[in-house]
Amino acid sequence: MHAALPSSFLHLRSLADVEERLSDGRIQQVIAKPREVRGSIFIAHLLIIPIYIGALPFISEYVPTALFHGLFLFMAFSSLSSNQFFHRLTLIFTEQ
Repeated sequence: MHAALPSSFLHLRSLADVEERLSDGRIQQVIAKPREVRGSIFIAHLLIIPIYIGALPFISEYVPTALFHGLFLFMAFSSLSSNQFFHRLTLIFTEQ
């Protein structure tokens, strides 16, 4: 679960060839030919690496470790409701 722009549907649609077709009296846009998007995703992630390396001294000096522990703990607990394994474990202890 992440908010990277290259993986979004807008990015996929912007790289595809779109045709407009008349269907039921309405003009609909249909994707005629999708293009390769792995290259742009790879380049975007490569551009993130220097930003992270540049921010590393700031992160290690000014951001407390407890903040990261709390953030990861919150992410773990908030994702439990959509986890199928956790859902099946709760079914053991609840009535049908």
